[in-house]
Amino acid sequence: MARKETMTGSAQTTRYASPIPPAFPMNESVMDLALDCRDYYGENELAADVLRSKYLAPSEQGPMHLWDRIARAVASVEQTNKDEWHKRFLEILFDFTFVPGGRVMHGAGREDARRRPTLSNCYVIPIEEDSLEGIYRALSESAMVYRTGGGVGVDLSMLRPEGAQVNATIDHSPGATAFMNLFSESTNTVSQAGRRGALMLTMRVDHPDIEHFITIKNDARRTRVQYANISVLITHEFMDAVSNDRPFELRWNGKVYRTINARELWFKIVKNAHASAEPGIIFWDTMRDHHNVEYANPLVSTNPCGEQPLAAYTACNLGNINLSKFVDASGQFDYERLAEVARVATRFMDDIIEYNMDNHALDKIKKAVASDRRIGLGITGLADALILMKIRYDSQAALDETDRIMRVIRDEAYRTSIALAREKGAFPLFQWEGFSRSKFIQGLPADIQADIKKYGIRNSTVLTVPPVGTGSIVAQTSSGIEPVFCTSYRRRVKNHDGETFTEYKVYHPLVKKLFGDDVSLPDFVVTAHDIDPYFRVKMQGVIQRYVDSSISSTVNLAEDVSVETVGDIYMTAYKAGLKGITVYREGSREGILQTEEYVKKQAAQEAARAAAPHPVVKGPR
Repeated sequence: MARKETMTGSAQTTRYASPIPPAFPMNESVMDLALDCRDYYGENELAADVLRSKYLAPSEQGPMHLWDRIARAVASVEQTNKDEWHKRFLEILFDFTFVPGGRVMHGAGREDARRRPTLSNCYVIPIEEDSLEGIYRALSESAMVYRTGGGVGVDLSMLRPEGAQVNATIDHSPGATAFMNLFSESTNTVSQAGRRGALMLTMRVDHPDIEHFITIKNDARRTRVQYANISVLITHEFMDAVSNDRPFELRWNGKVYRTINARELWFKIVKNAHASAEPGIIFWDTMRDHHNVEYANPLVSTNPCGEQPLAAYTACNLGNINLSKFVDASGQFDYERLAEVARVATRFMDDIIEYNMDNHALDKIKKAVASDRRIGLGITGLADALILMKIRYDSQAALDETDRIMRVIRDEAYRTSIALAREKGAFPLFQWEGFSRSKFIQGLPADIQADIKKYGIRNSTVLTVPPVGTGSIVAQTSSGIEPVFCTSYRRRVKNHDGETFTEYKVYHPLVKKLFGDDVSLPDFVVTAHDIDPYFRVKMQGVIQRYVDSSISSTVNLAEDVSVETVGDIYMTAYKAGLKGITVYREGSREGILQTEEYVKKQAAQEAARAAAPHPVVKGPR
């Protein structure tokens, strides 16, 4: 590709000219604005600050430099036509049409770091044996992953329960939960470039220590296990016992420790989630039923946000198609362009596997990643796309449109992975007999199944939906599959010290652009707290049908919602075939996002407490 280069300040400005017409011509006015954060983002200080602090290299001034750096780095692993693939990757990255995972945006092409960061957000580190050595090995290996910038999932179900006999020197085990704070504090201590590690701790619902696991964070100041998310791995057996009010056995290593009332345990899980938004719920058997390589690489736990169920030592690269970029001025959705972006993005993410191979913390991880070649293509900006099409998020029309969008992405991504297998080879663990046992594979169109059987497939898993938090901030769009949280709200962003926050008053970018400060919004603009939570389950169920991994999505609930409603949402989610679900009742814990109404209410309560007369304390006589 021919290039024209000029210098602006300390940053290099690159202008592109090509004899090959681009598939998606890049708007020159946007290109000019994208050379500098201040020009590109205007009044959106939050987006500009996040891009500068998290993603731009020291010599970069705007997103155009970021997109070029990433495209050039990822295309470098192609064996032929590197310049052509650089151009194609740049086209989908341009104007955040495709939003790579945060690790990719931060690390791809960076030569300024003392230690090359990983480009994978997600890892699972197993506790391979029930021993002190096994625990500390997992702790050490997790720390090595944190040091490269990755997040970790660890399942505790391997560990014997409290009171179980150990050996001649130690009479009884302190239990699986005794080591949770150890993992939590290690996560807080180890960081990479100011980024503290992220941790998910899971436990099977039939483990004898499950009740202590559920309530371990319930100390008054919530200082225990505060640097980890916790989730319960829910089985079909347990849900059947809850539905039919049957007793349920808690067991470990083949031994039944006690039998409990399933509904009482269910209520404890639900009540705790209502009170503090934890534990999360992961429908583990549903995940395993739909896992494409359960026959060779069985699942162990999930990543910290729950959308990536992973086998031991495996990892996943994330990237998201920004759906708001496919709606034209007349409100029509461009499905042909969506199909093409899905194809290019799938190849991009497969190339990330090669580019990132030497950045993993452990040889065990390199071997596991090479064996199943997982990728996680997802979406963001769904709510914004629906607004641009003038479709209410909570409507049948939205479900129908989302169904069509997700079908296109699934089919094109899978067809591309098959084509990559023909070009470069299938993932090493591929066996059609085992692969075809996955319920997800069984639900694919017949022609795609036939092609997988004939040619193999490059990637064992292809699709996922992460939360797309800071990625959506810099792309100036709604996050993941979430509805618009609020037209204006308060957002806290963690500073480099990992402890303090900067607070921003945020206006949803698209709503502000279309309607300004007008409070009388059209009927098709609806926000999270106004959407029926059961509709959120229905929307997530539509999307899950087209996603081979899982979905990170939070059902935002009003502060006064009942415990029974939370439980009913969970049960509805299970019956709808969801793999997991998270609820957040406003005020149940300190949140990153806060509605203006909640902030005002809190301020009024604090003012009332300050104004109240203080009791007179009499001294001794």
